[in-house]
Amino acid sequence: MAQGESCRYRCREMRLPTGEVALSLEDARAGLDALVVPARGAVLESFGVRDGAHGRRELLFPAEHFEQGGGAPVLFPVTGRSLCDGELGSYRHRGTVRPMPLHGFAHSLPWEVVAADADSRSAFVTCALAASEATWAIYPYAFRLALTYRLRDGLLLLEAVVENPGPDPLPFHLGYHPYFRMPVHPEGDRRRCRMRVPSAATWELANLCATGRRLPMAPGTAYDPERALGEETMDRVFADLRPEPDTGRVVCWARDPDAEITVAVEYDPETFPVFVVYTSPAGPYVCLEPWTGLPGGLGDDTPAGQGARRVPPGGRFTSEVAVRVTAGR
Repeated sequence: MAQGESCRYRCREMRLPTGEVALSLEDARAGLDALVVPARGAVLESFGVRDGAHGRRELLFPAEHFEQGGGAPVLFPVTGRSLCDGELGSYRHRGTVRPMPLHGFAHSLPWEVVAADADSRSAFVTCALAASEATWAIYPYAFRLALTYRLRDGLLLLEAVVENPGPDPLPFHLGYHPYFRMPVHPEGDRRRCRMRVPSAATWELANLCATGRRLPMAPGTAYDPERALGEETMDRVFADLRPEPDTGRVVCWARDPDAEITVAVEYDPETFPVFVVYTSPAGPYVCLEPWTGLPGGLGDDTPAGQGARRVPPGGRFTSEVAVRVTAGR
């Protein structure tokens, strides 16, 4: 593996105690490092920041399996749950009802490492997942999903490409489910942590799937402007995210005032019109999740306006999400 720009950027292969191969990325100047496990759904297993005063701080809540909640799983070809004829975990494809796991299957399958390197501009690893016998039984489409994790200029970038090599339009959803530690400080107080989501509305859910109806948020319940997380537990699907006027990108963030660390997720609202925040009493984390579409929107009989993205035969879909870590007050 390589390193670049007088060793600012590094990429190396390592083997975990489980025997799995992992790819480690480092931006030494920014004090950032990331660890990707291709065999485990190309999951971002670890993401950390270093500073002179505190050493390394892990920013992701750990987990060995997606069901435990941890790391930063990839959601594909659905985000959230599917619903067909009142039955969760299923969708209709050309008249046939098929099963579909929560958040799809990409997080539970091994991915192929396509490239991993570092140069003077970045350190990166690209993993890919393509249609197989395992996917065809529940998702009868030809597809290829390539995801690049890249450390560049103090940012962690998630660059995805969905390609359709088949003869039919390819419906899909894509999303990310990062479990950010909140609080970051081991003795921090979650109630004091703060969050900002520039939205004043949510999508109504029924049976954990979107109805297509927007609901205005009651005074004092929105996170725009920022406010403390407090004791609230949520699984909230935000609508109508407002981009920054100077960049045109949405910026959602969570901050631990005791650790003096802010983690922000930045993205194009046209690409990811849905944003989910999930917290649980099961762990000290907050999930900041950009999604390309609403839960329950993959099937042929999905209500108008809630359908999946569609890539034409021979076409491709590209996207980028940036994670920015800021230390200090």
